[in-house]
Amino acid sequence: TLNVNLLYCPFTDPITPPLGIASLKACVEEFSNVHVRCVDLNIKWHAMFLTTKQDSNVETIGKAEEQYKNSDGMFVDLDKYRSVSIDYINTLYNVHDNLQYSLCFDGKNNNTISFLESLALQGNPDIIGFSILFDAQILCSLLLAKEIKKKHPKKIVVFGGAGILSSFHKVINNPYVD
Repeated sequence: TLNVNLLYCPFTDPITPPLGIASLKACVEEFSNVHVRCVDLNIKWHAMFLTTKQDSNVETIGKAEEQYKNSDGMFVDLDKYRSVSIDYINTLYNVHDNLQYSLCFDGKNNNTISFLESLALQGNPDIIGFSILFDAQILCSLLLAKEIKKKHPKKIVVFGGAGILSSFHKVINNPYVD
């Protein structure tokens, strides 16, 4: 049996599940002898980010969490919810931008890529597929592919998804993408 991990990498909003890789998994497993794992690295990174609560983001994250902590599970103040949501999303955009900037210029082994790499390789896949929907995912995906290929050169790394149309030139000649 061939093992395949389909990855959905950061950095995009954590509000939409990666339905493309889930649909691909269903089709491949229905018509072949291939085991497919879908790994939403984007949501795993966001969950890790929320548990670390970096100092500059504690207040915004705390406000967002408070919106979910009432007894009936309903939002008490819709206007406050909207305001907090906007602040939270803006904070995430800033975090995403800053982290991507640091990924570009961090010469040492980056903790973010190491964290994602261990998740991407779970189950010892033969093939690792990256699903790209947004340009914001391309840098992290390419850096992760680079780390995987450096340590596991025999693993097959492929890229796909609607976002490849705008990022094709960054992927097609990349030595870490098969």
